[in-house]
Amino acid sequence: MRTVEQFLGELEEELQYLNGKERLEVVKHYRDKINIAMDYGDSAQKVLATLPTPQKIAEEVYASKGINYLEKRKKAKRRNQIFFAILNSIIILILLGGFITIGYFDIYYVIRLFVLIVKSFSFFNFIDTSLLILFNLSYIGILLIGLIYVFDLFYIMIMHLLETVLDAIFKEIKEYPFMDFTLSGTIEHLLKKKRLVLKVLIGCGIAFVVFGISGYATKGYIYRSMNNTIETRQTITIDEDINTVKIPENSMFIKITTSKDIDKVTFKYGSEFEDDFKYNIVDGSLTITPNKTQKFDILGFLSEPRQILEIILPVNTNVENINLTYSDGVLDIANVNEPNLNINISGINITAAFTNTTLNSLVANGTQMNLALENNKINTVDVIMKSGKYCGVSDNYQNIKIVNNLGTIILQKATFSVANIENTSGKAAIDRIDATTFNYQAIRSEDYFLDTYVNDFNLSVLYNSNVQINRVVVKNEFKIEEDGAYLKIDYAKCKTIIITGSSTTNNLYHLGEDVSLSGIETDSEDYESYTKYNDSAYNKLAIVKAETKDGRISMLSGSVYSIDFKLNKTSLEMATISLNDAYVSTSDSKINLTDISGKTFDLKTKGGSVVFYNDSEVSKASGLVLTFDGSQTMQDIDENIKRG
Repeated sequence: MRTVEQFLGELEEELQYLNGKERLEVVKHYRDKINIAMDYGDSAQKVLATLPTPQKIAEEVYASKGINYLEKRKKAKRRNQIFFAILNSIIILILLGGFITIGYFDIYYVIRLFVLIVKSFSFFNFIDTSLLILFNLSYIGILLIGLIYVFDLFYIMIMHLLETVLDAIFKEIKEYPFMDFTLSGTIEHLLKKKRLVLKVLIGCGIAFVVFGISGYATKGYIYRSMNNTIETRQTITIDEDINTVKIPENSMFIKITTSKDIDKVTFKYGSEFEDDFKYNIVDGSLTITPNKTQKFDILGFLSEPRQILEIILPVNTNVENINLTYSDGVLDIANVNEPNLNINISGINITAAFTNTTLNSLVANGTQMNLALENNKINTVDVIMKSGKYCGVSDNYQNIKIVNNLGTIILQKATFSVANIENTSGKAAIDRIDATTFNYQAIRSEDYFLDTYVNDFNLSVLYNSNVQINRVVVKNEFKIEEDGAYLKIDYAKCKTIIITGSSTTNNLYHLGEDVSLSGIETDSEDYESYTKYNDSAYNKLAIVKAETKDGRISMLSGSVYSIDFKLNKTSLEMATISLNDAYVSTSDSKINLTDISGKTFDLKTKGGSVVFYNDSEVSKASGLVLTFDGSQTMQDIDENIKRG
């Protein structure tokens, strides 16, 4: 005898070709009908006996929909079934590809860990070898058991999707015996141990931690791997005369030094597994074949420690060129005084340090490159950097060129004759430099200059750049090209400033003025900087020229000799400015002038507006004469200002 729920379940199954809402309404109707009859005292079996069978009810419902309704609904459901079967098949293929990929790398690194176990017997250190073997075995256990759980996860997902595909193929919903299979469950069933796989995983995890900490604490292979600590073990002296050293792509730690105790180029090499040092010499060019650093695990705990190579040059060496190509390598050059030596480095993930070194040239081209230079003397520096950092402190260059994209430039206490720097989408901090010619281009970048002393300064401020300059001395011309950017200059002493461009905000503060020393400690670094800037030997600002469009110029507190502005749709604000003469020609610009002292001010406008007031005693006493020619210009000019 079937129950009410069985009856309603059969009815819902027979009505599968109705849309969901209609099917629920029919089932609800019969549920309510049964419940009402039972409320009046009839038994469930009596009520069900009076009702038509689910098949009969379904036939009547389908018949009420029309002759072709059932056939159409069957076809629609079949189409949906086929669509989801195809979609699930695609997802199954993706999941299979993902599992195969994970399984490949898992097994690959299991094999690599076994390789490391074999290599560990070359350590000739029982404790080091034993701890590494136990650590590796626990690591292998984690990887294999992890793969079992990954298999179960992918199997469950694939079987869930495959069920829909099989139903579409057989055109009926069935129960499939292989749906409940799991590899971990099968292992535990065969061994008759509940949660065995999980317990083994936990045990391997504990062993992994214990033996890992022990290996690190005893400064075994794990310590050496994670800290890249290794010593040179082989010494190779080159008897032939060479002028060039080349090292192709490598990830070594390379150190370059000089020694007065040798007369031949000498190499000292060290690797964890006693690899051979391979090189060949052709026409005075020595090329080293680097040994590839081996990776043994997926997490990077057990990668081979970075190999080390020390290049020792005799004093006044004949070697003129050292060319290095890196892939995650390190270079250290210290106390090398070889004015004819050229260093060329390239590659990715480069870390290089130059200290107390004299070179002819440094050429670097790399991605994620970090260069640190301090107290060097280099004739030519040519750097192309795609992300990373260039930091030069207390260096002396004849010529320096930096093309930076997405990186950071730091120049501090540097001197050079000619500099060409292009900063695109990066950051720069230029602090206390002395130069003859400084060409600087800022493109979508943030650039900060402090205490800049140059003869000629050519600055391009472009495309949303933010350039801020504090205390700049330019003996000759300071040329500024701008387009859609922001420029702030706070304290400047220049013979001439020339601004050209468009769509840029210019804030020019304290032009030609000294910095106040009030409240500054005499032994502070700021006092030294301010005193140098205030030196009377530096020219006061003489001439400021500007020809801009769709921008803004704000000059607040300054002392200049002459102003020559040609402005188109550019707002101009000047306040507390001392000058000899000024000529300002504008078109459709907003002009706001306050407390301008001097001799003459020639203002010619077309459109826009002008507000000019002199309220301070200094500006009133200067006797400034204004010559104003305003066509179609709104004007509000202090009547006390003299007219020419």
